[in-house]
Amino acid sequence: GPYTAVWFSAFVLYLVEIIFVLSYENEDTLANVFSASVMYFTYCQFWIYVVFKALWFDLTRTQVGVWEKTERIKVKDEAPTP
Repeated sequence: GPYTAVWFSAFVLYLVEIIFVLSYENEDTLANVFSASVMYFTYCQFWIYVVFKALWFDLTRTQVGVWEKTERIKVKDEAPTP
């Protein structure tokens, strides 16, 4: 179906964007372009799993969404402000 064409065009657009940014930063070596293409198949595609896992937890309600916050520490003022 058309999904192969959509996936291929997404990959090509990703590579064009990466090559553009690398050339702007004067770091457009073959090794950097190769590592960016490998990153697409590892890191970027991993997000599909993360999204579907979150969707599954949301639909089945097996895990309640909890916002993890950093604990704040109250700091004493060193000098009182007038």
